[in-house]
Amino acid sequence: MDARVDAEDIILLIFVILILAGPISTICGFIYYIKIYGKLKLYKEGKYRQLANMILIGFVTMMIISGLAVCMTPMFSCSRSKAREVSCMSNLRQIGLALKMYSLDYNGFYPPISGAAGLEMLRSGGYLENTRLYICPNSERSPAREGECLSESTVDYIYIGGYSLSDTKKTAIVYDKDLNHKKYGNILYSDGHETGFRGMNWKECLFNPSVLKEEHQF
Repeated sequence: MDARVDAEDIILLIFVILILAGPISTICGFIYYIKIYGKLKLYKEGKYRQLANMILIGFVTMMIISGLAVCMTPMFSCSRSKAREVSCMSNLRQIGLALKMYSLDYNGFYPPISGAAGLEMLRSGGYLENTRLYICPNSERSPAREGECLSESTVDYIYIGGYSLSDTKKTAIVYDKDLNHKKYGNILYSDGHETGFRGMNWKECLFNPSVLKEEHQF
C-alpha cells in the first residue's frame, strides 16, 4: 500500500475516533456534572472550582468537535473520492506518455496486444516500470511486485491495442475497469488526451466523447 493511501486511512481513523468521542463525552460529561462537578467546586472551600470548570469545558468542547466531525464526514468522503479520481486520471496520463515513448521506438505504433499483456510491453520495455501506476487509487487490488509481469489481476485499466500515434480519431485506448469508481470513469484517447466522465453511461464516451454534455466531464 502506498503512502498516500496510508495517510487517507489515518485521517479516516481520526474522523472515526472523533465521532465516537461524541457520545462517550456526552455520557461522561453528564455523569461528571451530576455526580462530581458540584462536589469538586465545593471541595476545600472551592479550591478546585477552576479545575471543575475546566473539566466541564473540556467535555463540552469534545462534544462540539465530535458534532463538527459528523457534519464534515460527507464532505470528507466526497473530497476523498474526487482526489482518487484525479490521481487515477494522473495514472492514465503517465500511461499515455509511456505509450507515446513506445510509439517513437516502433514506427509510431502503440503495443499491438490488447489487455494487460499490452501494458506489460510498456513495463517490460522500461517505458513505465512503476506497477502502482497500473492500479486505480480507488481499487483494493495489489500492484504487481517488482519484476513481476502485469496481469489482469494486477491491472485496473483496459487497454485496446492496434492504434498508432498518427491516429487522430478520438477512440478510447485505455480506460477504467467497471468497479474502479462509482458512476465515473477516466478515458485515455488515441490522440493522447485523457478525460473523466460522470454518470452511469460514461462508457458511451469510449468511441464518442461528445455523447455526454460538458457538465458531465470532470
